[in-house]
Amino acid sequence: LDVARSGFFATERMGPVTNDIFQLTRQFLRDGHEVTTVDVRAEAPRTLLPPDLRLVEVQGWSPVGARARRNRARTRLGRAARRLHLAGQHRRNQARFVRSMGRALSLDRFDIVHVHAWGLAYLIQTLLGHRVVYTAHTPNWAGRWCDDRLTHRLWRTLHKHLPHEIRAIRGARATVALGDYLPRLLPDSRIEVIPNGTDPALWRRMDQAAARAALGYRRDEFLVYFVGRICPIKGVHTLLDAVAMADIPGLRLKIMGSAGGGFNADSEPTQYARSVMARSENLPVEFLGFISNR
Repeated sequence: LDVARSGFFATERMGPVTNDIFQLTRQFLRDGHEVTTVDVRAEAPRTLLPPDLRLVEVQGWSPVGARARRNRARTRLGRAARRLHLAGQHRRNQARFVRSMGRALSLDRFDIVHVHAWGLAYLIQTLLGHRVVYTAHTPNWAGRWCDDRLTHRLWRTLHKHLPHEIRAIRGARATVALGDYLPRLLPDSRIEVIPNGTDPALWRRMDQAAARAALGYRRDEFLVYFVGRICPIKGVHTLLDAVAMADIPGLRLKIMGSAGGGFNADSEPTQYARSVMARSENLPVEFLGFISNR
């Protein structure tokens, strides 16, 4: 059983994590396993759904639906109260999803229950009493990711008093980490490190000069690309600071990714995206926006 909850599983609008879940389920199917995926109601047509995959839709808001409710909350609450309100709303939504999943499925029939969100992993283990295999994509508490901002301090405070991800990892059958920092922090937990990778069959090597000519770049330019969402956890502000400090002839930075924090070109830029765009003035930086890889 793979737990999605994005509302975009098997659609053309999958983000990176949902696409990881999708590719993983397809590989298990190719290997001859029986696979079930649980998700909320689709936010887009599931045109990519494999015919031999069992999909179960349960109650709950997708992150997109929750974001719309967050936008309405902004008009009613002050900053601090809004953050607390939204954190509680998010946890209630996750609990609703987990309870609905428990009613729709008997988890004991699955050999593996795989979860990508620590809140869901923690709730499945506490509310349903079932140990999961958890993939830790972004343990924010493990490092410093947004300077001394209020968001970072609040996040670290919440994790200090409510360390749900740590409890989820310690209670899991196994945890997949992207780097060796996590087993160093939690040596008493069963953690397997599987670094980010790629499928070499999807890449075609090109001569650098030919590639630059095809993209319209000069051979003497020093090109740096950033590919990802423009949000604090990705550290775009730190990258801009590095560009401002660098003394590299011909340096050019290209930033490719959604300014709205999502995985499409439709969303409006966030306050953080607008701030880094303003900081990039007079720097050799170009924002390319969201570019689909499909």
